[in-house]
Amino acid sequence: MGVYILFVKIMDRFISIIIKQIAAIIPVTIVGFIIVYVATFRMMIARIDREIFSELLSLVQVGVKMIDGDDVDSLRSNRDYHTDIRRW
Repeated sequence: MGVYILFVKIMDRFISIIIKQIAAIIPVTIVGFIIVYVATFRMMIARIDREIFSELLSLVQVGVKMIDGDDVDSLRSNRDYHTDIRRW
């Protein structure tokens, strides 16, 4: 209803052509910016997710080589945390 009032009733009146052009161009420009923003945001989020996943995979692979499984198995409780076994 609001679009009908704006583009039919108001544009049909004797108003300056510049005001009519501004009233038509600004909403189209805003909608275009919103579409571009949403598309760019979705692409960036997908790229960031892939990069974080790759980085976590590489950190896991490095961590597996750095951590000795026997030392981890020897930890039985929180009290073992500051013992000599925990200090690698």
